[in-house]
Amino acid sequence: MPAGMTLAFGSYADAKRMEGFEQEVRHAEVPVSEAMIAFFCSLIEDGNPSYWDPAFAEKWWGALVAPPAMVNVWLMPLPWRPQGADLRPSIALSVPLPGSVLINVAIDVEYERHVRLGDRLSSIERVDRVGPEKRTRLGVGHFIDSSARIHNQDGHLIATHKNTLFRYEPDATGSR
Repeated sequence: MPAGMTLAFGSYADAKRMEGFEQEVRHAEVPVSEAMIAFFCSLIEDGNPSYWDPAFAEKWWGALVAPPAMVNVWLMPLPWRPQGADLRPSIALSVPLPGSVLINVAIDVEYERHVRLGDRLSSIERVDRVGPEKRTRLGVGHFIDSSARIHNQDGHLIATHKNTLFRYEPDATGSR
C-alpha cells in the first residue's frame, strides 16, 4: 500500500452502510501524452500503428489513441508534487471492515471509446457491494465489489471499470 494510505477498520454493518457510496470525482493530473503511450507500448512491444503512427491513427480514429490497458494509468495520482501528493485512497481502502490484508481478485473493464492523445480523464468510484464474511484458503474476510465510470474532458464515457477485492485476516498458519 502506498505510504500515507491506511485501511479503514470497522464492522460488516459499517461496511454495508457504504454500499452505493460514490467518491468525489477524481481528475487526471496529466493529459494523455504521446510519450507515455510510446513508453508503455515499447515495454510490452506492441507495434499497433494506432499507437505509433499519427497519420494512420488520424485516418482511423481521428487522433493517436492509447492502448486500452492504459486507461487507469492516466488516473493514477502523481506520487509526488511540490504542493503535496494527492493521497486520496481508492474507495476500497475506505470501506470499514476487519482484516489487515487486501488483495485484488478480479478486474473487468468495458470500453466504450478510445482514449485519445490530449484527453484528460476523470473517474467516479462507487462501492457496489460488500459481501458477508467468507472463509477462504487465505483466511476469513469479505469481498468488496466496486466500480468506476471513466469519462473524458467532454463528458463522454470511456470505460466502466469493475473491481473485486478480498479484505481478510490471514489464517493463523501464516498463509497469505
